[in-house]
Amino acid sequence: MIEISEATHRLILILEQQQPLLRSLIEGMQRERSSFVAARPSILERVEEQLLPTAERIAALEAERKEIGDQIQAVLGLKGELTASLLASHLEKPLADKLVATVERSTELAKTLAVEQAVGGQLLNFSHQAQESMYRDLMGLQDNNHAPGYDRCAKTLTESPGSGQLISGLI
Repeated sequence: MIEISEATHRLILILEQQQPLLRSLIEGMQRERSSFVAARPSILERVEEQLLPTAERIAALEAERKEIGDQIQAVLGLKGELTASLLASHLEKPLADKLVATVERSTELAKTLAVEQAVGGQLLNFSHQAQESMYRDLMGLQDNNHAPGYDRCAKTLTESPGSGQLISGLI
């Protein structure tokens, strides 16, 4: 059986370890915003390689945090969600105050990260739409028209069965 105050100290330590990682991930995403609209996949791969280790470390710490939270929840006999205020009500004031302050800092960082993820997602979507539009313009295509098809001699067909399809000429 775990001691609640000891588990809370471990929980606080995990949250404190996550905070600089969250800041680093947020700063990296902000710094690389322009990469999310890049036309070359290699640029996105570079960004992913830079940010992925930090994100994986955050996820590992989060799994640890959840495990400790589950243990605390079991000891307290709680069936609902374990919140900082609920846990704080079972602790002495100095430890409870430290827990609440740490959770508040982590929550703010998590909210900022969520905003950066949303911005990154919107930039990726914008990039996708812009590139698709550019390709359609280059090929002279209108809304639902397809790129021309080709016969087995690589001659363009005027009637296209679908984008990029080759026509074998066999019956």
